[in-house]
Order: sequence, then structure tokens, then C-alpha cells
Amino acid sequence: MGGRPGHPAAEAGPPAGPTAPANQAKPAWWDTSEKRVIPVMTLNVAIARELGTHLADGARAAEFRQRRTEPYVDLAREIVLDFTGVRIANSSFINALVARVVEQHGKRVVDRLVLKGCNPAIRVLVETAIDPGLRKIEGRIDA
Repeated sequence: MGGRPGHPAAEAGPPAGPTAPANQAKPAWWDTSEKRVIPVMTLNVAIARELGTHLADGARAAEFRQRRTEPYVDLAREIVLDFTGVRIANSSFINALVARVVEQHGKRVVDRLVLKGCNPAIRVLVETAIDPGLRKIEGRIDA
């Protein structure tokens, strides 16, 4: 490793052995001050199978979110919420499941969110839950 700046061998990765001399320019990959996580998985959440077909308990949704989705937000390139088989849900449940994770993780989680098997009423509830979460982090509404 090493070699001329701009040469592929010089840019290929960290050198083996001790760190590079302090006076030597370091390539961009050398900076370890910020931990970067590269999403590598798809998180599939079968809502009906895991929580049932009638969803009305916001506290249960919050517990589920904390246990089943939040730990994987930084690891998942897609978060698939599969509502196939869910017959009814209320806003308390959907807000606890979706809005809070949007508030905590922002647009990056919205960009990774995939809704599957939603009936029209549930899709509206989910889309309605996303908007206040984004507005809260943008400071347009009080928390």
C-alpha cells in the first residue's frame, strides 16, 4: 500500500501496521471521527402476524416499535411494514407505530419506509402519521 497520491494502490484502504505519519495527507476513508453505518438489510414486519388484525392499542404499538423496528432503523436499507391481513387500525396505534419513529429518525426513515398490503383507510392513517413526525423535527409544530 502507499505509493503516489491518486494512484489506486494509495487509495485502496488503510495501510497495514501502524498509523500513517502525521504529516502525510490522509484519504477520505481515513477519518474515523464519525461512525458511519451502511444499511445492509431489509426489515420485514408482518403486522397482522405479529400484532393481529384489529389494531387499537397505542401502548402496545409503542412497545412493539421499540422492540421490533427502532433497533434496526440504522441497519435497514428498507423497512417494510406489511399490513396484509390487517382489517382495522386506529390513529392511536398507527401514530405510536409510525409517527414516533419518524420524529426520532427523520426523513431518512421515511425514505426507507415501504408500505405493503395496506387497505385505503390504513394507508391514509400511516401517511397522516408521517406528516406530523416530519413537521415536529422541522420545528413547525410543538412536540
